[in-house]
Amino acid sequence: MNQLTEKQEERIIKNCVECIMDDLDDYYFDEMFMDWFKKNMHNFLKEKFKEEKIFNFEGTLVSGSKKRRLGQP
Repeated sequence: MNQLTEKQEERIIKNCVECIMDDLDDYYFDEMFMDWFKKNMHNFLKEKFKEEKIFNFEGTLVSGSKKRRLGQP
């Protein structure tokens, strides 16, 4: 399988957001701000991952505009 399903992509994004939110728990922020931030962070990551083709696994590693074959430095 060389493509993630939409559900898998969504789960990865959700996990990224949860990690960021866990790190922010060490600081005091208003709850309304945290809810707003979580929603916007999710939308931002979803948009950026799609824009940068982070989930493109068709035999290449994709990082921004750089592509390289799997197994090559």
